[in-house]
Amino acid sequence: MDRVDELAVAIRNASAAYYGVADNDAAIIPDSQFDALVDELRRLDPSHEALAEVGAGPTYGRKVTHPSPMGSLNKVNSVDELRGWADSLYGSILVAPKVDGLAVRLRYVDGKLVEAATRGDGAIGQDVLDNVRQIASVPKLMETGWTGEVRGEIYMKRSDFAVLRDGGLTFANPRNAAAGSLMCRDPKVTAQRRLSLLAYDVISDMSLDEVGKAALAQNLGFDYVPLTLVGSFGQNAEELVAGMAARRQALDYETDGLVFSLNDLVDQDAAGWSGLRPKFRIAYKFPPEQQRAKVVGVDWQPGRTGRLTPVLHVEPTLIDGSTVSNISLHNRKMFEDFHLCVGDTVLVEKAGDIIPHVASVVERVGKSWPLLPPTVCPVCGEDLENESVFLVCVNPRCAAKLSERVLHYLQTIGALGIGPSAASLLCSSGKVKRIADLYYLTPDGLESLFGAVTAGNIFRSIMERYELKTSTFLAALGIPGLGNTTSKAISRKYGSIESALNASEVALCSISGIGPGTAEKIANGLHVCRDEILEISSFSELQRDVVAGALTGKSFVLTGAMSKPRKEIEAVIEAAGGEAWKSVKKGLNYLVCANPASTSGKMEKAKKLGIQVIGEAELNAMLEA
Repeated sequence: MDRVDELAVAIRNASAAYYGVADNDAAIIPDSQFDALVDELRRLDPSHEALAEVGAGPTYGRKVTHPSPMGSLNKVNSVDELRGWADSLYGSILVAPKVDGLAVRLRYVDGKLVEAATRGDGAIGQDVLDNVRQIASVPKLMETGWTGEVRGEIYMKRSDFAVLRDGGLTFANPRNAAAGSLMCRDPKVTAQRRLSLLAYDVISDMSLDEVGKAALAQNLGFDYVPLTLVGSFGQNAEELVAGMAARRQALDYETDGLVFSLNDLVDQDAAGWSGLRPKFRIAYKFPPEQQRAKVVGVDWQPGRTGRLTPVLHVEPTLIDGSTVSNISLHNRKMFEDFHLCVGDTVLVEKAGDIIPHVASVVERVGKSWPLLPPTVCPVCGEDLENESVFLVCVNPRCAAKLSERVLHYLQTIGALGIGPSAASLLCSSGKVKRIADLYYLTPDGLESLFGAVTAGNIFRSIMERYELKTSTFLAALGIPGLGNTTSKAISRKYGSIESALNASEVALCSISGIGPGTAEKIANGLHVCRDEILEISSFSELQRDVVAGALTGKSFVLTGAMSKPRKEIEAVIEAAGGEAWKSVKKGLNYLVCANPASTSGKMEKAKKLGIQVIGEAELNAMLEA
């Protein structure tokens, strides 16, 4: 994998982790690290499609295609960068707080709210109409028969979050509470969560500048982000930013920066777009608050796949309104780079005002024993192995993996309403000591843990998911190397669980996309868990993934702006028996490129590997053949 592909994978994994849809061990990384990855990819491959992807595709519910892009914003972290952006444009500039919530699009016809959708990946969002109708600050039926679109941020006021937290709400911060509450499957729950909307854009048949849009929205009954006209940037830019940053704590909503925009629509049209990101609007991110904290120790916590995460313990330190005592260092390399000892003083900040992060070591104690990575798993005592920048426990029976594996299994098969706390309680109570135990649970046996209603819901949620694709079942097992893509490939080759269990490392290596290291992990995991896998499968009706169609045996990678959202085209490819890969590598059959003249990293790598490059029209011809 070359550096461009590595960056694209890292950016997509980080984005998926942030939006809560990762199907692997991807961790939320600090904003500064994410922005550095984006900047490097932009330097190496300015046209790479990963730079235009702004979020995560919808994970459930009805998909909604946006009539025009819901673009994310390019970000800057300094006033000099902000002034450079302004100097490249012409026109009057205004500024508004950057509300830290969940972006939505609302469509009205003749004054009636008829559609509400999340931003999703910028092109396709998720239908949340029933839930948005429960939000008091969202007009449902206007007195005027207005037709148009309003875009804004769903958020939870700080004051409402404090009340709900006192009442037992367990979300870590208002943004998580807003996102979790809006995405509830039961609108009645959303109605109880006191969500609010701040509009930031209006789309209609009226030609209005940004100030005019705000006035229209307020006349229609919306709360609108407060706008301040600043004209053009001069010597007072630092004072302007510092003044607005100082006032942020007085606001009743979370904000992590400022949004600067050209006011006039003609000036905006002249500036244009870059992918899904407008050039006429930019986000300035406030510097994170930093505090000094003294190191008191470190724990290494195994996850579902056995990767150990170093969690640094510091003396309780108040940062941006909350007390921080535990900080994830994500992997072995990050931990070793700091060379920490007990008693060292580190500078701690909240990445994105949410995730605690060690910025640097500011004072060392001198003579002290350094904190060192473990050589054996802290839970099961088995020897650890190095895997890239991670330490890994390869013992499939390690008890520390159980809760995470159970949760992963339930989420992958689509068992609804069973979150991390419920999975943890099932395991810590001893009722679930392995995944197969889920199928021996009874409502009566769960009642002492959850109460009668929740116990019945959990039982039904598990038992209703008895019809599964073989690939879904494989991916749910939580075996290292068995992700969605490899599970589909194995399922298509072997058809049944029994055949897959008998596959050797050599045979697995013959499958495109599975290398020797991955094959070893999969074969070892299937062998060690063989009896349990057969037991679990006996409770399910597994459906073969083998698809015969026009594209059977062919693999494709898509690049560039296609006529339809990429996920839709990939679904068509798979429905016709083909494979949709994410990156260009040896063994790929076709690169489907929207622009034949593209000089992207994928195009250059395809040429280097001798992979055939085709257009969307040629792909469609293959589908119709």
